[in-house]
Amino acid sequence: EKLGLDMARFRADAQLAETRARVERDRDSGQRLGISGTPTFFLNGNKVADLGSLKTLVGQAVNTSQGN
Repeated sequence: EKLGLDMARFRADAQLAETRARVERDRDSGQRLGISGTPTFFLNGNKVADLGSLKTLVGQAVNTSQGN
């Protein structure tokens, strides 16, 4: 409600088989990738342990792409 969602529609959509199937597919995909929670970060296909490491790795990637 705080986000301004139409709560009646949200509840109705949550009950749809299509919605449940999508959530299950996403969960299964996450499990195959070793994701145990959110947020989980990936950089260049590699799982990053934490936000601090992600910042460091992104900085390194930017510097490398700029030829530094």
